[in-house]
Parts: sequence; C-alpha cells; structure tokens
Amino acid sequence: MSFVAPLILLRIWFGPKDPSVRIHRSLSGIRKMLHPPPHGKATRTTQLAARAAANRLLASAFGLTNTFVRNDIETNAAFRCRAGDLIAHTDWLRLLHISKAAVDASVLDLADSAPFDEFVQIATLRFIICGLLLPDIGPAMLDGDALRAIGSLITTIWVSLKDKDSSSAIDNLRAQLHTHLDALPAPVELDLLIPTWETFWRVVATTVANVEQDVDARTTFSAFLQAHDVAEQSRVSREHNLPSVFHYVLECLRLYPPVSHIKRAGPAKNMHTLSLITQALSLFPRNTIDIADIERAHRSAAVWGPDPTIFDASRFLRDPERTKDVLAFGHGPLKCIAANWAPTAVAVVVAAILDTVDGVHYRLEHGPRVGGRVGWDGWRLVNLEGRDGDLELKIM
Repeated sequence: MSFVAPLILLRIWFGPKDPSVRIHRSLSGIRKMLHPPPHGKATRTTQLAARAAANRLLASAFGLTNTFVRNDIETNAAFRCRAGDLIAHTDWLRLLHISKAAVDASVLDLADSAPFDEFVQIATLRFIICGLLLPDIGPAMLDGDALRAIGSLITTIWVSLKDKDSSSAIDNLRAQLHTHLDALPAPVELDLLIPTWETFWRVVATTVANVEQDVDARTTFSAFLQAHDVAEQSRVSREHNLPSVFHYVLECLRLYPPVSHIKRAGPAKNMHTLSLITQALSLFPRNTIDIADIERAHRSAAVWGPDPTIFDASRFLRDPERTKDVLAFGHGPLKCIAANWAPTAVAVVVAAILDTVDGVHYRLEHGPRVGGRVGWDGWRLVNLEGRDGDLELKIM
C-alpha cells in the first residue's frame, strides 16, 4: 500500500488531462509546425502519427484506411504512389473535354432551378471519377441521382463529426453512401475519392462564385477553355499583364482555403523533470494538439497588406514570389502530392462551368455570402430556357 498510494497521488497530479492546444497563426510558425527543423528530430513516422491522430474520426466515419488516417510509412508510400500515377503525365486537353462533358451532363440532371453547391458537387464528381478514377467511363454514363446522393452523404457525414452523439446516425449514413457507390458502373474507393474530390469541389465552387461576374476573369477562363497548350495560355496572360487562371485559383485558395485549420495531435513537449520521468515510464501520457490557422495567416494584413480580405488575383501578377505564401496544400514532407496539379484541374472545371453559366442559357443567382462545405444559402443555378429542344441540341 505504501507504494500504491504515491502512484495514485502522481496519477491525480500528473495524470491525463484534456489535451493542451497550441494555435499557430503566422506563416513562419505554421511552416515550423508542419515541417519541424532537423533539431526537432520529427521523423516521418512521427509526422504521420500526428496527422493520423488528428484525423481519427474520419477513419471511423468513412471507414478509411489511407495514409491520412494511418501512421505507417508503407501506407503513406503506397498512397503517394497511387496518387502520383493518377496525375502523372496528365493529358490536359482530355481533361478539358471531360470537364465540359461533365458540366453538360450535370445541368441535364437538374430541374429548372437547383442549389449551386449541389450542381458543383455532381459536376466535379463526374470530373474526378471519369478524369482520374474510372478513365474508361464517360461522364454521361454516371447516374445523376446517385452522384447527388454521394455528394450529399459525404458532406452530411463530415459535418456530423462535430456532433459527439452522432455515431449511430453516421453508421446509417455510411451504409447509404456505400449503396450509392455500389450503383456506379465500376467500384470507386472512398480512400481515393474523398482525398481527390472533397476539397476539390469546394475550391471550384468558391472560384466560380468570385469570378463569375468579373468580365476580365471570364475572358481569361474562356481563352483557357479553348487553349491547346496550358503553358501557352499562361504566357499570353503575362504578355497582356492580366492575371492567369492560375492566379484566380490561387487567390481563391488564399482567401478560402478548403482546409482552414490543419491539426496535428501528439505527445506534449514538457521539460519538467518529473514529467519527463513519468512520460519515459509511459505511465501518464500527456498530449497536445497543434493547429495551423491557415485562414488567419492567409488573411493577415501584416502578410498581405491592406484589404487582405479583398479578392484580388492580380496580387500574384504584381509579386509572383507571394505564391509560396499560400499554404492551402500544407507544407513540408506531408504537403499534398497534388499541389502542382490541382490548381490547373480546378481551372479546367471552372472554365467549363463559366462557359455554361453564360447568362443566356443558365444564370447563377448569388447568395449573401460565399459558402464552404455548407453555407451556400441563396446560391442557385437557374435554367433560362427551360427543357426545350434548342437546349438539348446545344448540349448534344
């Protein structure tokens, strides 16, 4: 008993408590958090474990087994290899055609008026599935009702993660999700679909929302849609001293980062002697949560100058070096493998949507604010011609 009593006292005093939270708001602090210096001795395994711990709810909610919820190097290497193969040697002309076909098929799925976010979800699902995951399937071969349900269920499950009492509801939603996935022409893995689509559709939606009424932006995206060489389109923009499609997407990523906070969870670094002893004995593990406030850093006047919340794609034209300060894809060893591919892919889909939402055949009604995963109240895509033969002939 004389030995147990001190242990009980130690556990009460030093035992597990709620994790401490450290928020990093500066660009330098975020970079250091996501890519610790060599003296920090943060191995790849440690970084993977910190990310997996922060994403543990996603694993159970969706049944994921990919590197975002696993902490082993083998899973990480396998995922990066598969993802790299999907985007390597991209045929951009092919994706331009797929994006237009995906948008054309998606407007046919909608009634005379439909929620804008629902439309973007369906169109981007077609683009990602046919452009990357099932390249032998055409966009029109995918059932619109199934895609609508898939997009809605993934979003609903994600939002439900904030509710601690939603586990049984999530189980039911996940079962429904797999039912609709099974209805697709070929299997689609959530381990690949969620990383490639869930943030992608939101960047497309926010970019369209910000450029749809900008005449110069529309001209730039229209030229991009007709381009036969992606690099050529960027060169022409520079020659005319106008923002390119990449600048518009980058500004959207800055102002509306799809992941506004990046979390890492792991053991706290406490140099108190007794704490070191107890941690070494693994008796009383103490944890901390590090949060990179990407949105705060992206909207900092100290970093971006006056009016940092104003959408201004030309800022990257004036100062190309500022592109490195957009941390929407993370930083360091675990930076998104598609960081160089995604902005162009977003531009491809945005160009196709703007070509359709031309004010003649379709109009975009704006809501009070730009949404994210949710929050698109008032935003609607309106068919200006109805379901007549002329529209059918145009799309066909």
